[in-house]
Amino acid sequence: MPDTYSVLSPLEGTESPIMMSAWGAQVGLDSPDDERIGLFVSKYWQSPDAPEPGAACTGGVDAPGRTA
Repeated sequence: MPDTYSVLSPLEGTESPIMMSAWGAQVGLDSPDDERIGLFVSKYWQSPDAPEPGAACTGGVDAPGRTA
């Protein structure tokens, strides 16, 4: 995970079966075939608008302060 800069995990209770989130943006999708997945990734992947541009997701699964 740390070298991909992304985290994928199931979360019960979301409005849509697939939720994509980035700093300041979120989109709900019903299918992994939705073309908006590619658009979302293209726009937000390694975004310079993130608080820590280029930071990996190291520790994102079991880091202190985890809420789920």
